[in-house]
Amino acid sequence: MLQKHTNVGVKSVPRGFLQLKKGYNFKDKDEIIDLLRTAVDDSGMSWQQISEVTGVSVSTLYKWFQGDTLRPQVPTVAAVSRLFGLKITLVRSSH
Repeated sequence: MLQKHTNVGVKSVPRGFLQLKKGYNFKDKDEIIDLLRTAVDDSGMSWQQISEVTGVSVSTLYKWFQGDTLRPQVPTVAAVSRLFGLKITLVRSSH
């Protein structure tokens, strides 16, 4: 799991935690999208720069962050996560 800090109103965030930014609220949306949005916003990088480094298309990033994608593919999530030094742990769901 990615470490996150969900107290959005807190000004200082402990090192190693992300202050979660939520741009839209769909009940079926994967939480990883908000975590990646936070990392992208905090980096100051453009979607084009991220695309050039990771190989994930700008249109894929757009679909994630504009709400068109509810469940992003693991390889694309992993590529963007690596860029920002985030570790992903896959856990089998009990559903």
